[in-house]
Amino acid sequence: MSLPTIYTAALVVALILACARGGRDAQLIAAGYLAAQLTAMAISRAEWDHPQLGLFVVDLLLLGWLLWIVLRASASWPIAAGVLQVLTVLGHCARFSVPEMDRLGYFVLLQWTAWPAFATIVVGTILDRRAGRTSPVSWRAAGWRMRRRPPGA
Repeated sequence: MSLPTIYTAALVVALILACARGGRDAQLIAAGYLAAQLTAMAISRAEWDHPQLGLFVVDLLLLGWLLWIVLRASASWPIAAGVLQVLTVLGHCARFSVPEMDRLGYFVLLQWTAWPAFATIVVGTILDRRAGRTSPVSWRAAGWRMRRRPPGA
Protein backbone atom coordinates (compact mmCIF):
# COMPACT_ATOMS: atom_id res chain seq x y z
CA MET A 1 0.00 0.00 0.00
CA SER A 2 1.45 3.36 -1.00
CA LEU A 3 1.86 6.36 1.29
CA PRO A 4 -0.65 8.53 -0.66
CA THR A 5 -3.23 5.74 -0.29
CA ILE A 6 -2.64 5.52 3.46
CA TYR A 7 -2.76 9.33 3.71
CA THR A 8 -6.09 9.48 1.87
CA ALA A 9 -7.52 6.65 3.97
CA ALA A 10 -6.47 8.37 7.21
CA LEU A 11 -8.01 11.64 6.01
CA VAL A 12 -11.29 9.93 5.10
CA VAL A 13 -11.50 8.08 8.43
CA ALA A 14 -10.77 11.23 10.45
CA LEU A 15 -13.30 13.30 8.52
CA ILE A 16 -16.06 10.69 8.64
CA LEU A 17 -15.52 10.22 12.37
CA ALA A 18 -15.64 13.97 12.97
CA CYS A 19 -18.76 14.47 10.87
CA ALA A 20 -20.61 11.47 12.29
CA ARG A 21 -19.60 11.65 15.94
CA GLY A 22 -18.05 15.04 16.61
CA GLY A 23 -19.43 18.27 17.94
CA ARG A 24 -19.81 21.51 16.04
CA ASP A 25 -16.10 22.34 16.21
CA ALA A 26 -15.01 18.94 14.89
CA GLN A 27 -17.54 19.09 12.08
CA LEU A 28 -16.48 22.58 11.00
CA ILE A 29 -12.80 21.67 11.14
CA ALA A 30 -13.45 18.51 9.13
CA ALA A 31 -15.37 20.51 6.52
CA GLY A 32 -12.45 22.93 6.23
CA TYR A 33 -9.90 20.16 5.82
CA LEU A 34 -12.07 18.41 3.26
CA ALA A 35 -12.50 21.58 1.19
CA ALA A 36 -8.77 22.32 1.42
CA GLN A 37 -7.81 18.77 0.43
CA LEU A 38 -10.14 18.67 -2.56
CA THR A 39 -8.97 22.09 -3.73
CA ALA A 40 -5.31 21.16 -3.25
CA MET A 41 -5.78 17.96 -5.24
CA ALA A 42 -7.34 19.97 -8.08
CA ILE A 43 -4.62 22.65 -8.27
CA SER A 44 -1.47 20.90 -7.05
CA ARG A 45 1.46 20.46 -9.38
CA ALA A 46 3.55 17.30 -9.24
CA GLU A 47 6.88 19.11 -9.09
CA TRP A 48 8.17 20.70 -5.93
CA ASP A 49 11.08 22.62 -7.48
CA HIS A 50 9.25 25.93 -7.19
CA PRO A 51 6.94 27.38 -4.54
CA GLN A 52 3.36 26.30 -5.03
CA LEU A 53 1.45 29.56 -4.79
CA GLY A 54 -1.93 27.84 -5.21
CA LEU A 55 -1.28 25.54 -2.25
CA PHE A 56 -0.09 28.52 -0.23
CA VAL A 57 -3.40 30.30 -0.85
CA VAL A 58 -5.37 27.15 0.05
CA ASP A 59 -3.37 26.71 3.26
CA LEU A 60 -3.78 30.39 4.12
CA LEU A 61 -7.56 30.16 3.63
CA LEU A 62 -7.67 27.03 5.79
CA LEU A 63 -5.70 28.89 8.46
CA GLY A 64 -8.26 31.70 8.38
CA TRP A 65 -11.10 29.16 8.66
CA LEU A 66 -9.42 27.47 11.63
CA LEU A 67 -8.76 30.82 13.31
CA TRP A 68 -12.44 31.68 12.94
CA ILE A 69 -13.36 28.36 14.57
CA VAL A 70 -10.79 28.74 17.36
CA LEU A 71 -12.16 32.18 18.28
CA ARG A 72 -15.69 30.78 18.57
CA ALA A 73 -14.96 27.26 19.80
CA SER A 74 -16.64 25.75 22.81
CA ALA A 75 -13.51 23.64 23.47
CA SER A 76 -9.78 24.29 23.53
CA TRP A 77 -8.61 21.42 21.29
CA PRO A 78 -9.18 23.34 18.01
CA ILE A 79 -6.20 25.50 18.97
CA ALA A 80 -3.93 22.52 18.19
CA ALA A 81 -5.37 22.24 14.67
CA GLY A 82 -4.79 25.96 14.18
CA VAL A 83 -1.20 25.76 15.38
CA LEU A 84 -0.46 22.89 13.00
CA GLN A 85 -1.85 24.95 10.13
CA VAL A 86 0.32 27.92 11.16
CA LEU A 87 3.33 25.61 10.84
CA THR A 88 2.21 24.56 7.36
CA VAL A 89 1.88 28.20 6.26
CA LEU A 90 5.32 28.91 7.74
CA GLY A 91 6.66 26.07 5.57
CA HIS A 92 5.45 27.96 2.51
CA CYS A 93 7.00 31.17 3.83
CA ALA A 94 10.32 29.37 4.33
CA ARG A 95 10.25 28.21 0.72
CA PHE A 96 9.46 31.72 -0.52
CA SER A 97 12.33 33.20 1.48
CA VAL A 98 14.88 30.48 0.62
CA PRO A 99 14.51 29.86 -3.13
CA GLU A 100 17.35 27.32 -3.20
CA MET A 101 15.58 25.06 -0.68
CA ASP A 102 15.65 21.41 -1.69
CA ARG A 103 12.36 20.19 -3.14
CA LEU A 104 12.21 17.28 -0.69
CA GLY A 105 12.66 19.71 2.18
CA TYR A 106 9.78 21.84 0.89
CA PHE A 107 7.55 18.79 0.47
CA VAL A 108 8.35 17.56 3.98
CA LEU A 109 7.72 21.03 5.49
CA LEU A 110 4.22 21.00 4.03
CA GLN A 111 3.33 17.38 4.72
CA TRP A 112 4.69 16.66 8.19
CA THR A 113 1.82 18.42 9.97
CA ALA A 114 -0.89 16.40 8.20
CA TRP A 115 -0.69 13.31 10.44
CA PRO A 116 -0.83 15.25 13.72
CA ALA A 117 -3.74 17.25 12.26
CA PHE A 118 -5.68 14.04 11.60
CA ALA A 119 -4.88 12.85 15.11
CA THR A 120 -6.08 16.20 16.48
CA ILE A 121 -9.41 15.81 14.67
CA VAL A 122 -9.88 12.29 16.03
CA VAL A 123 -8.89 13.22 19.60
CA GLY A 124 -11.05 16.35 19.41
CA THR A 125 -14.01 14.26 18.29
CA ILE A 126 -13.49 11.92 21.24
CA LEU A 127 -13.22 14.88 23.63
CA ASP A 128 -16.40 16.39 22.18
CA ARG A 129 -18.27 13.14 22.78
CA ARG A 130 -16.99 12.84 26.34
CA ALA A 131 -18.03 16.43 27.06
CA GLY A 132 -21.48 15.80 25.61
CA ARG A 133 -21.04 18.35 22.82
CA THR A 134 -22.54 16.10 20.17
CA SER A 135 -26.11 16.28 19.01
CA PRO A 136 -28.09 15.94 15.83
CA VAL A 137 -27.56 19.24 14.06
CA SER A 138 -28.69 21.04 10.97
CA TRP A 139 -26.78 23.75 9.18
CA ARG A 140 -28.23 27.23 9.19
CA ALA A 141 -26.97 29.65 6.58
CA ALA A 142 -27.30 32.68 8.85
CA GLY A 143 -23.95 33.10 10.56
CA TRP A 144 -22.84 29.50 9.96
CA ARG A 145 -24.51 28.58 13.19
CA MET A 146 -25.65 25.09 13.93
CA ARG A 147 -28.84 24.53 15.85
CA ARG A 148 -30.47 21.49 17.33
CA ARG A 149 -33.08 19.85 15.20
CA PRO A 150 -36.55 19.98 16.68
CA PRO A 151 -37.70 16.62 18.05
CA GLY A 152 -39.25 14.50 15.33
CA ALA A 153 -37.61 16.47 12.48
